[in-house]
Amino acid sequence: MINSTINAQSIKRNDGAIIAKGEILVFLDDDVIADKNLLREYSDAHQNSRKEVLLGLSLFSEKRSRKSNLLRYRNDRAAKIINNKNRINPENFVSMNFSIKKKDFIDIGMFDPTFTNYGGEDHDFPIRMKKKGFSSTYCIGAKSEHREPSPNLYGRMKKIYISANKGFVPLINKFPSFFANSKIGLLEEKNYKDSTIRKIKKIIINFLLTKKLVKPIVLFLCWSDNRRYLYLTILYRIVFAYSYLEGVKARDKDISTDTTFDNWKFWSEYK
Repeated sequence: MINSTINAQSIKRNDGAIIAKGEILVFLDDDVIADKNLLREYSDAHQNSRKEVLLGLSLFSEKRSRKSNLLRYRNDRAAKIINNKNRINPENFVSMNFSIKKKDFIDIGMFDPTFTNYGGEDHDFPIRMKKKGFSSTYCIGAKSEHREPSPNLYGRMKKIYISANKGFVPLINKFPSFFANSKIGLLEEKNYKDSTIRKIKKIIINFLLTKKLVKPIVLFLCWSDNRRYLYLTILYRIVFAYSYLEGVKARDKDISTDTTFDNWKFWSEYK
């Protein structure tokens, strides 16, 4: 048991890596249950790896995803990002299940401890990893089950909101070019370096992603969560983009208590 003075994923992961005695590190989130073959799969894959970070796939169980369109969407997205891809873009790097040689982890610089809020460190690490000549590779057999205790739409929206509001700020200051070239950058604040087309896209997104549009969509998604025949992925994308955009807009405010969508009255029924 390691007691970290600061409750931040980047710091806690570094603490564990530093005291680890083995040559290979495996990182798993606390709500992830590893498949019985996960360690063997990672160990075998590392025998032939050269400057590679190996990613495993973490999904909610089929039983849980059958009962929730939200979990189905999150599974589909995770599989789309990682499954059957040999190289994963830094924008899509997921650290809840991955493995790396300890010497490589140290060479990359470990996780940046300045990331103390939710989000950001998962993007910072692969950016630096790529600059060092490393690539991220999908390790097919390194599977795990994601057992997030009580996942719901409100909780997911709030995590995205907080990551945009606080978690990504150090990343913006450190690697502004990442936002200039990625889809998530379209939800960021206007930048004088943006191309004309990118500026127009941001204006359109800000005009469309309003509470008036999104609130009824959220209510529909909550109501239809256990109705598989009403599974519409585009609606989740709209809602999560809105959550991020709201977090960006509130960067100059104190969000220690509520998000901008906390006062929606129907949450009491669906939280």
